[in-house]
Amino acid sequence: MTRRQDLTATAFASLRNMQGVRRKSATQALARLGKDPEPDGRTRRELPFPYRPGTCGALYEDFLILYTLTEEALVILDVQVVVSAADEWLDDD
Repeated sequence: MTRRQDLTATAFASLRNMQGVRRKSATQALARLGKDPEPDGRTRRELPFPYRPGTCGALYEDFLILYTLTEEALVILDVQVVVSAADEWLDDD
């Protein structure tokens, strides 16, 4: 069964604020998630409190995608760029 993909205003704004290559990479990550959104316990998993029950997170490349699944849709709540602690440390001049 193929679910439609809906973006919340937050997810849409996050994508809109990304530049060129990063936006394209995020769009590709969303397409990968759309092919198999069911949690697998590795790259896709249900998130614990303080997230609402049923909220999942998927980690693809440099992106954390927050989403929920309904019978009809994959609802994208947000798309966040993941910055590692090493990246933050290197940028802290």
